[in-house]
Amino acid sequence: MLAGYLVYDYLYAADTAPQAAPVVEEEAEVITNIRPNVETPFNRTLDEPQIESDAFVDPDAVVIGNVLLSSEVFVAPGANIRGDEGGPFYIGAQTTVQGGAVIHALYTFRRGKLVEEHLVTVEGERFAVHIGKEVPISYGAQVHGPVVVGEETHVGLNAVVFDAKIGKGVSIEPGAIVMSVIVPDNVVVPARTVVATQADADALKAVPEEYHYGDLVEREVEISEGLAGAYRSAASSASSSSSHDDGH
Repeated sequence: MLAGYLVYDYLYAADTAPQAAPVVEEEAEVITNIRPNVETPFNRTLDEPQIESDAFVDPDAVVIGNVLLSSEVFVAPGANIRGDEGGPFYIGAQTTVQGGAVIHALYTFRRGKLVEEHLVTVEGERFAVHIGKEVPISYGAQVHGPVVVGEETHVGLNAVVFDAKIGKGVSIEPGAIVMSVIVPDNVVVPARTVVATQADADALKAVPEEYHYGDLVEREVEISEGLAGAYRSAASSASSSSSHDDGH
């Protein structure tokens, strides 16, 4: 009998022994290119970007935090709009943010208190960054709040705008730096010029009638509309194709 028991125990005991609980692996958090800001000592409010349905943000661009993208805004591959330190940001209709461009702002809260000097007021509302409609922001440009950029203004290649109020219809040419000033409407900031005093800003000349970049904003808006529409269609087609393949 002892031999029989030993054989039984060898063959069947493993099946009756208590089984260890299976290890359940937690799913890693998926980080997307459009996401809320993280909580910090200077910004404890978490905000999701608000994006109009006909705007387009490329998968290789980043939009974070308290950012509103209006109708037909086009955010190109490699653009970076970070509302994670200061906010809110407003970006007007048909504005283009090209690759390598950065939009950011100084903190708007410190130790739980609003930092008024890091905000601008537009039509009674306060923003860290307010960019009007039909504003082309070119490759490598930096727009850093507190800042207002008026509608139909062009921010050129590698230009820098910081702590400034820029009027409507301004042409900021490539490599120019504009900081801590108010720039009037319809003037040119020449390429590589540094405008850092109000006297510098007041001395800027009006956009000439035969200006070589005269129709640039109009062309950029047209291109933005075309790109945004084409990229949306391509993304929609890819999504439909993927769903069809999954469903066989």
